[in-house]
Amino acid sequence: MQHIFDEEIGKLSDQLKVMREARSSLHGEALATQHKTTVQQATLEELASLTLERFWK
Repeated sequence: MQHIFDEEIGKLSDQLKVMREARSSLHGEALATQHKTTVQQATLEELASLTLERFWK
C-alpha cells in the first residue's frame, strides 16, 4: 500500500514541477510582452510628437 502512495506522490511531484516550469516560462513571456508594449507606446508617442511639431512649422 505504501508503494502505491509513493508512486502517486511521485507523479504529483512531477506534475507540480512541470506546472512550476510552465508558470515561470509564462511569467517571462509576460514580462517580455509588457516591455515590448512599453517601448512601442513610447515610440508611438514620440512619433506623434514629431508629427505635431512638423504640422506647426
